[in-house]
Amino acid sequence: MEQSPIKKYRVLADKTLIHGDEIVYLLKIDAKDIADSARPGQFVNVYMDDSSKLLPRPISIADAEDGVLTLVIGIRGKGTAYLHTKKSGDYVRIMGPLGTGFLDAGDVSHELVDSVSSVNLDSPIASVDVTNLSVRADLRDASHTEHLDPATKHILIGGGIGVPPMRLLAKTLAKSGVKPDDICVVLGYRDEPFYENGFYEITDLVYETSDRDNRNVVDALNDEKLTSGIIYACGPTPMLKAVKSYAQLHEMKLLISLEERMGCGYGACVGCTVKTTAGKKKVCKDGPVFDASEVVL
Repeated sequence: MEQSPIKKYRVLADKTLIHGDEIVYLLKIDAKDIADSARPGQFVNVYMDDSSKLLPRPISIADAEDGVLTLVIGIRGKGTAYLHTKKSGDYVRIMGPLGTGFLDAGDVSHELVDSVSSVNLDSPIASVDVTNLSVRADLRDASHTEHLDPATKHILIGGGIGVPPMRLLAKTLAKSGVKPDDICVVLGYRDEPFYENGFYEITDLVYETSDRDNRNVVDALNDEKLTSGIIYACGPTPMLKAVKSYAQLHEMKLLISLEERMGCGYGACVGCTVKTTAGKKKVCKDGPVFDASEVVL
């Protein structure tokens, strides 16, 4: 019998990382099946207990190790504010991992043959009728495998809530044999930094910038003369546009993770389309990671 893709998982730990005008918090969740299969750049859909909030919230995976899934969430509305009330011992409903990651050799394509018929929010394990849900792996070209080349310089750029998912990418690169000196991390914050300490465990080449200091991630790229290698970036669209211009100027490959509002999270609702050189694509299914040369920002 096929397992329902939405399950209930226990919160192991919760922590508010920053307060004030911007609130960011962390949840560690006992989710071995998700943690064991998660790849850098993927996300999960987190469902609300409140039946008036049917749409899930897509949250990037910040870390996944020893059966523990780490999510770092910024409050942006009622849904993410509700998740901030979750404490150790509480349960959350999650589907994932979803999407295409930074280092995927192929694209996992989730084709919805028919609509998902029901979600029971009151059951211990929220169920989805998967009778008509067909999941098929369509392997594309292996264009992303080159990023695991240990001899390549890997430049990771995170902006705001786009910082946390770069942590799993940095860890994965290090475990694949990339030397610490070939992993460079550039972090951009509005004001107070958060979730930055883990990067220093991987490499000494970590550069923090903030709007408060009138310095952004492109300033750091220029100051450190980072003009060769592969760039991976996740953050707000203005930052991605600036990084794309920088990459084009220096003829560098750039992979970007897009932030878009989503409905279903697996390509059924067409609610998160983005313009590309090959026409419209779905961020949840074809992305969220794209080659920047393909995306119209």
